[in-house]
Amino acid sequence: MNQGDLVEAARAAAGFSSDMQMAGALGIHPARLSEIKKGILPADPYEIFRLAEMANISPIEAAAASRHKRERNPRKRAYWQRIMQQGGDFPDSESGAA
Repeated sequence: MNQGDLVEAARAAAGFSSDMQMAGALGIHPARLSEIKKGILPADPYEIFRLAEMANISPIEAAAASRHKRERNPRKRAYWQRIMQQGGDFPDSESGAA
């Protein structure tokens, strides 16, 4: 799930019909929401967790998905992938992780 998908899932679940409503609920400027949605700038942890909360998905899974998308280190990327595959639960073992 990329940031745009997260924004759209939150919008659908919350029933917002505009970016203005969505941004207001998050307490951010509509231009900032557009940047998040387009992947221009990464969402900060607050934004990710609030969007995940609105979308009724695991905030940790949403944060892992966001980080996974941008991570260049293969070991760290694999760690984020494992969290995503476990539905937002932290892996049992950190062996092999960054």
